[in-house]
Amino acid sequence: MGRGRVLVVEDDPVSQRALLALLGGLGYQAEPASSGMEAVEACERSAFDLVLMDCDLPGMDGFKATAWIRQREGGARHTPIIAVTTSMGLGERERCLAAGMDEFLAKPVREDALSDALERWLAPRHPPAPVPDDAPPARASCLPAGHPLRALEAKGLGRVAAEIIDVFLQTTPQRLADIRAASERGKTDALASLAHTLKGAAVQVGARQMAEICARIQTAVRERRPHGLPFLVADLEADFGIVGIALREESERLSESAR
Repeated sequence: MGRGRVLVVEDDPVSQRALLALLGGLGYQAEPASSGMEAVEACERSAFDLVLMDCDLPGMDGFKATAWIRQREGGARHTPIIAVTTSMGLGERERCLAAGMDEFLAKPVREDALSDALERWLAPRHPPAPVPDDAPPARASCLPAGHPLRALEAKGLGRVAAEIIDVFLQTTPQRLADIRAASERGKTDALASLAHTLKGAAVQVGARQMAEICARIQTAVRERRPHGLPFLVADLEADFGIVGIALREESERLSESAR
């Protein structure tokens, strides 16, 4: 029996899969929505115990989606809505609360932070299933201890970690191509949006340097410093080449361990 039904509103497939995995490991029944409008429609069709709402969604963002949900709930019910965002700027928490959200979590969402938030709003944490003592030994990971993907494996979710890696490796080349095209055509608004989305995915797979470069691209666009953008895009592509080697090796190792 699950501990409650949670709607995960996240447009990035990597981040969405990571959140679904964390919630499943904690004993909650999780369902995905990929846009603000999907979230509003899902909450109209069914009652959820809690909503995890990404703030930066295409079209109807998380703030607008929350306002719609609150308006349609009226005084009949109040579904806890927890904001999930990569933005840690001044006033971000206040903006989330003003929109009708109840709490604020920063990406990448750690299991302990998520569990604490769920405990505050729902039932106590349901402990994850233990890893069998007789599990066969696997070859050593190339990723450092404390890496978010290693944390998933430690919870018995190695297969999920491999799936997250595969989604990241499959979707990132096209995202990089779109970023380069936006940079070359001077479409800075699109470039900033693309960089933001890739940053969220990079954070989920522990590609911190890629996430940092994406953040620098966003800053350069915001501060109107386009001259450095081609170099940042080149750095981003180069870093993915390095990260991709490690992630492919890790995916192979995790897949072997799951067999």
